[in-house]
Amino acid sequence: MPLKCVERMSLGRSVKACAKINLHLEVLNKRDDGYHNIFSVMAQVDLHDLLKLEKADIRHSEGNVQVFINNAGGLNASVIDAISPQDNLISRAAHLMMKKRGYSGELTFSIEKNIPAGAGLGGGSSDAAMTFRLLDEHLEAGDSRLMEFGASIGADVPYNMVGGFAICEGIGNIVEPLKGGLDYNVLVVNRGIHVETGLAYRMLNRSVTTKYDETDTASKKERIRQSIKTRSLEPIKDMLMNHFEGPVFQMYPELKVLKEEILGLGAEFAMMTGSGSTMIGLFNDEKIAQAAEKCLKKKAQLAMLTKFL
Repeated sequence: MPLKCVERMSLGRSVKACAKINLHLEVLNKRDDGYHNIFSVMAQVDLHDLLKLEKADIRHSEGNVQVFINNAGGLNASVIDAISPQDNLISRAAHLMMKKRGYSGELTFSIEKNIPAGAGLGGGSSDAAMTFRLLDEHLEAGDSRLMEFGASIGADVPYNMVGGFAICEGIGNIVEPLKGGLDYNVLVVNRGIHVETGLAYRMLNRSVTTKYDETDTASKKERIRQSIKTRSLEPIKDMLMNHFEGPVFQMYPELKVLKEEILGLGAEFAMMTGSGSTMIGLFNDEKIAQAAEKCLKKKAQLAMLTKFL
């Protein structure tokens, strides 16, 4: 499966773990297992962490697995120190793959952390996806279960193992890569607000009996495929939405103001990504985008102009 954001890596070289954004996100219903079914369009942008497998002392026998993570700095380096090692998705992914393959030993990773946490950008999930890729390459395993492993770690991990533009369904584990792309300048803005994903889902109040129109979803999917193929959002701008904007804007009205500000600065399209709190703006004109970036940098933790991958 082709990757947009990773090449074959050897021990000691860095790999990009790229942020994802949602161009569309519907939360359809709650499942019997407690998770939610979604219908989303995801895309990677070139805001990324840098992950490196520094050392690997691997034994071909079952036993203890120790994972060490070195903080290599970055725009959001404090995120690494704030997460306990056992809760870091890099560690969880490494432990899972080693155990599944019957290995023990010690692994040391380093990470330059640039993607903010709790921001709807899937940074932790992307780190986990690239952990699976690095270990799979180092072990020369070619393991066909990587998508399955990823789904057990987090909903965005399977997508991040594919990258590019994709329609994602189920709990995020059903990924349909899309042909084409988009040529917009992408402004990513985060003002340091941490949104609790669980609370955002609860505020949507979905249940196992929540109804949704499957025929309508199928029609939307076809429109999305054609739009990305022709490299323009214009044919589908009227249908794009993020169900989380309602509850999150209720909790944080300043985020609604930020969305309106981005549109006022000349964006063709603006939307909150994931369950928040990062806002993205798409611009046709690079100079207008640069002016918006300069304006928003004065009052944001992160205001970065980037591109789709």
